[in-house]
Amino acid sequence: MSRLTRILINSDAHLQSHVSAIESKIRTLDGDWEERDAALQLICQLCACDDMPKFRHALEAEALRLRKPLAEELKDLRSSIVRTACGRISALAVCLGPAFECHAEFFVSHLLRLTMVTKEVIARSGNNCLRDLVVNVKSLKLLPLLVDEYHASKNKMTRLRAVEQINNLISALSLGSDTDYGRKQVVEGQTRGVLEKALDDADPKVRGAATELFWVFHGLFEREAEALCDGLSSARQKMVIRGRPAEGGAPKAKARAGSAAVSKSRRRQLKPNKAFAAAAAVKTEVIVGEKEN
Repeated sequence: MSRLTRILINSDAHLQSHVSAIESKIRTLDGDWEERDAALQLICQLCACDDMPKFRHALEAEALRLRKPLAEELKDLRSSIVRTACGRISALAVCLGPAFECHAEFFVSHLLRLTMVTKEVIARSGNNCLRDLVVNVKSLKLLPLLVDEYHASKNKMTRLRAVEQINNLISALSLGSDTDYGRKQVVEGQTRGVLEKALDDADPKVRGAATELFWVFHGLFEREAEALCDGLSSARQKMVIRGRPAEGGAPKAKARAGSAAVSKSRRRQLKPNKAFAAAAAVKTEVIVGEKEN
């Protein structure tokens, strides 16, 4: 229990000495697990240190030294080690926030690979860590990485987690009327590209996650979302419309838009395309004709 005691940092050099000790321990993959675990625990102690706000810039510079050793820990076959390593990466992301951006980019593919592992502890730890990166770092650079992972993966669980984290990311980005136009265009283009494929994914859970993402997308880019829906098959249109959130349960991203368009989009029911409406009309006529006969 003593290793969980809060530590004190009195200088940048002092923090660097702690990071050096952590690095040397976790680089020794065939070393004693107790020592490696103690070194990983020290990461949490550093992040929770009372003086950390004064030395955060030093930790930002030193984090690079921990990146590869932590990535090696993620490859371990023991679930307890992977879970601990994921927790330490999360601690760094929470502590450093946007300053952890380049490291978050590095870890995205490593963590998504964990989500397809059959051991539930490992898969859940990887997904939770990825969520912590997304919501704390809030980097637009993570979006194309998640999008590419979705398109490239043949594993349904990885595709599901990628779609879920894209949803978390665009909600965390807090896009509003004052957001840079180029930034909005990146989000709109990347998200639309995923939705075009994910709404028709072979796996129903992925389609469900994509439906949730669609309505967050609709809250930010209403016109583009409706155009996207018009291009869907009638079955997929009905799926999207059934998945529309209730008035009181609108996505967070929609609430953040903060304009008259938000209330307007809540009042309107997304209309299916003309082909869908015509097909429904024909079906009704057939049923009526059968009853008359």
